[in-house]
Formats: sequence, C-alpha cells, structure tokens
Amino acid sequence: MLRVLILGALYVSTARLGLKLGAIDGVAAAVWPPTGISLVALTLFGARLWPGVLLGAFLVNVGAGVPVLGAAGMAAGNTAEALLGAALLRRIE
Repeated sequence: MLRVLILGALYVSTARLGLKLGAIDGVAAAVWPPTGISLVALTLFGARLWPGVLLGAFLVNVGAGVPVLGAAGMAAGNTAEALLGAALLRRIE
C-alpha cells in the first residue's frame, strides 16, 4: 500500500512539472514525465502498483479542471498504457 501511495505522489508531482513545461489547454503536454515513472515502477515492482498510476492520473486531471468522468477515462488510459508497456518490457528481459 505504501508503494502505491508513493507512486501516486510521484505521478502527481512529475505531472505538475510536465504541465509547467508547456501544457495545451492545461492538460496535454509534449513532455510527460509520469509515463516514464509509471513504466519503470510497474516494470521493476510489478503490475500490482497500478492503483498508484490510476490515482495519480485521476488527481492530476481533476486538478487541471477536467470533468470527473473525463478524468476517470484519462486515468484509465494512462494506467492501461503503463501496464501494457511494462508487460512488453518484461517480455524482452
């Protein structure tokens, strides 16, 4: 549980950094550090940390003004992206 919360906090903090680097409409950025953080965390520590990605992505999007349903969809997409990427990376180890 602690690792999930740490991953969520890392996701939020790096997302805020990414948004400061130049966001389009406050939610889309050319550089998105949380993707790398999520990918590394799920690859090294396992897919069981996915709730941290989901929580972090949801909080960032809601905080950026995205409606709750949209933020939930975006968070699900970010989580699926990290899970699929980690699964593919584990296959080539």
